[in-house]
Amino acid sequence: MCENVPEKIAKKGKELRSNLLPLKSKNAYEKVYVSFQDWKNKNRIKEVTEDVILAFLDMRSQKLSPCSLWPEYSMLKATLKAKENIDIEKFGAVISYIKKLNVGYRGKKSNVLTREEIKTFLQEADDGEYLFEKVALIFGIAGACRKAELCAMRFDDIQDCGNVLNIVIPDSKTHEERRFGVVNEGFGVNTIDLYRRYVALLPTNSPLRNNTFGKIPRKIATFLKLENPAKYTGHSFRRSSATLLVNAGGDITSLKRHSGWESTKVAESYIQESFGERVKIA
Repeated sequence: MCENVPEKIAKKGKELRSNLLPLKSKNAYEKVYVSFQDWKNKNRIKEVTEDVILAFLDMRSQKLSPCSLWPEYSMLKATLKAKENIDIEKFGAVISYIKKLNVGYRGKKSNVLTREEIKTFLQEADDGEYLFEKVALIFGIAGACRKAELCAMRFDDIQDCGNVLNIVIPDSKTHEERRFGVVNEGFGVNTIDLYRRYVALLPTNSPLRNNTFGKIPRKIATFLKLENPAKYTGHSFRRSSATLLVNAGGDITSLKRHSGWESTKVAESYIQESFGERVKIA
């Protein structure tokens, strides 16, 4: 405790800093912090230095992929700042270490669904068995939705305007509201009618788990008899949407606006380059 700051004020400051951690993923942040504290106690470490952070991340790198080490570092940085007012962002060697681990590393990405595969599923899958999956697919592709965004969506967020559905994503990862529309063109089926039939079967909001939406792309891939269905994960809708937009002629500005990304690099990482695009470049 700082000698010049009253205990009451210092306690309040610590409490306010703790509230700066993201509410939705606070448990994940706390888990990283506890892991660091346990490791520190086990090794009888009392001070947080650059070498200490390097040693901890090196230990974690034995279990985590290079791309997973970035969020680990980010969460540790935030919790140390919030709980102990320790700023590890100034440790330049730590950033250099993580960047070095990422050189040449290619992370695994979710497989994408092509326009023809989406069309085939919407036209051929039985509505009696796959109506929910069809609606989730339509919304996921139209809005480049994350599984958590689909899970958080309620009927009140969807406005049926006759020939178009106006949809609000209420709780995006960036905490900024996104909007998108669903129309009947593009996949050879009446997508709006599918949604209305789904609503008629569910007169009230029915809570669904996040993992339920994460399994839908795999279920679709299994129906289509695609290779390695397990590679169609909860991020497949978002990657598929980005890829379809670019393949249809959308530029990077349109892609960032559509998906809510600020970083061009992040936006580009979601695009699966198609053979057709390589032919255009050639």
